[in-house]
Amino acid sequence: MRENKSGHKKRLSLTKNQLLTDIGAELVSICNQITEDGVINEDELSELKSWLDENSNSELPSIEFLTHLINGFLKDGKVTKDELTYLYRSIESILPIEMRSTLVLKRRDFEKLQKDQLKAIDRELKAKQRENNRVLVSCRYPVAGINYHDRIELINEFVGENDDLFLVRDKSNYFSKTAVRICLRNGHSIGFVPEEYSKQISKCLDKNLAHKSIVLRLYVGKKSDLPIIHSEFYLPEAKIEGLIRNDVYPFDLSLALKEISIENEYDRKNDSRRGPVGRRNKETGCLVFLILIIVTLLIA
Repeated sequence: MRENKSGHKKRLSLTKNQLLTDIGAELVSICNQITEDGVINEDELSELKSWLDENSNSELPSIEFLTHLINGFLKDGKVTKDELTYLYRSIESILPIEMRSTLVLKRRDFEKLQKDQLKAIDRELKAKQRENNRVLVSCRYPVAGINYHDRIELINEFVGENDDLFLVRDKSNYFSKTAVRICLRNGHSIGFVPEEYSKQISKCLDKNLAHKSIVLRLYVGKKSDLPIIHSEFYLPEAKIEGLIRNDVYPFDLSLALKEISIENEYDRKNDSRRGPVGRRNKETGCLVFLILIIVTLLIA
């Protein structure tokens, strides 16, 4: 119902007599046509508006009502889904009760279909996210190499249970091609992933898998506590808080790699297994071994 100029409410729904007129029959026909699938789109709204404009001289209250409603929607130059739904419900209201029920059923069927589709999409997304969040690799290991480069002091001062630690690939390492550094939040290294684990972990890092590591526990020692690390690796798409991905760390990676490079150069220069001294020791050992074999053969 809508008020007229005299203050009396005008009936918006079509009466039996109005339905018998050509204009009333046309209005019912176009309303049924654009609501056939239980929803109205923008093209169908434009079709209805064109018909209303052509019949703007009609005295049917429903035509005036729909015209005013659509013009209001088009004021800002765009029509929202909520406005299209409101238009559909408004069309329901102008039709007689016996016709209205058909439109209501179509709309409810469409709304149910939409909800079912959204639920299906939601289930699919959740299933995909569960798959993305699946742990691909999980391992526990002690920190190796803590007795070098003041790492004991760093561990004693900065490392506690459940602390986050960060794995950084050490491709320039002098001793191992699969070396992986374990770093603090400030970027300083406290040691390495043991060799028996670094082969697998280095592959994970080289594949840019997302990862996180924490201090599972600390074994108390005489000079220092030995951290036991728990590391997990995930797909890059995983949505888990605290994951490191795409080499984005809470510290400046370039500075950390520079520090690593300095340590590697120091280790290379001070490796007793290489260089003149190392070679002489190796050669001397071989010579002694040969002499022992010859003496043994002569005695025999």
